[in-house]
Amino acid sequence: MGRPSSYTSEVALAICIRLVEGESLRAICLSEDMPDRGTVFRWLETYEEFRSQYARAREAQADTLADEITHIADTPQIGVVRKITDDGVEVTEEDMLGHRRLQIDARKWIAAKLKPKKYGEKLAIGGGDDPIKVNSHVTHASAAALQRVGELLTRATTIGSPGEDSAPHQNGPVLPTTVRSDANGHGAPVASGEDQGSPE
Repeated sequence: MGRPSSYTSEVALAICIRLVEGESLRAICLSEDMPDRGTVFRWLETYEEFRSQYARAREAQADTLADEITHIADTPQIGVVRKITDDGVEVTEEDMLGHRRLQIDARKWIAAKLKPKKYGEKLAIGGGDDPIKVNSHVTHASAAALQRVGELLTRATTIGSPGEDSAPHQNGPVLPTTVRSDANGHGAPVASGEDQGSPE
């Protein structure tokens, strides 16, 4: 029996069921009783019923992957680790934490793509049926920039406060000053740009 190439609702349903169970399309199409990937994509373009079933199956697959994440996190995977030392090869058995972490991260990424509203890294702000979405991830560069903005705002609010030397310049730029003495030797500051001629 060869691979099916003509569309049937039974084969289409079998594909969707296996997707919901967490299998990848690649793994499904490796089965001898399933069509190849090219045939599946052609069916998706041609048959609206299959296209709708496939989309719903992919969304349900995200929930399956989320369940698998919990199972992987709770289930140790014991493996053999070989380490080369000065005395030879040291063989130990331990939990494959790095492998489990990779499995979890891969499933988290796929689930977020398949069902972003539920598993995407977003935060909802405000109420209503269409809340604003913002990215919950802040990079170190973004955090540093935000801190710098906060410092500048703090400095800006202190300019012009009572007792501050900067109060005279609150409403304009700071200009360099010189001192002009009168005939009695008394001095007065004069901003550059003003008339600095000889005192009368």
